[in-house]
Amino acid sequence: MSSQAHTLPQVHAPRIAVPVGQLDRFASAAKRFGKTVWHQLELIGYSRARRVLLSTAERYEVSQPDLAAQLREAARYNPWQ
Repeated sequence: MSSQAHTLPQVHAPRIAVPVGQLDRFASAAKRFGKTVWHQLELIGYSRARRVLLSTAERYEVSQPDLAAQLREAARYNPWQ
């Protein structure tokens, strides 16, 4: 096996001129998309939390009715109202 160092040929990528307005529109669209994704993830989280709170309330209904009522009240929480 040879111990010579091999150099790779240099390749220069062409520069592409992108109008500034186009970059602004892309950034704005990416921001809107990110906000939409985040909102959907929040909705999924609240939905899962609601199911867990209600199922836990059912388990404690007999032994701790006050706790069960608090859990049901927490399950009704809607941050978008």
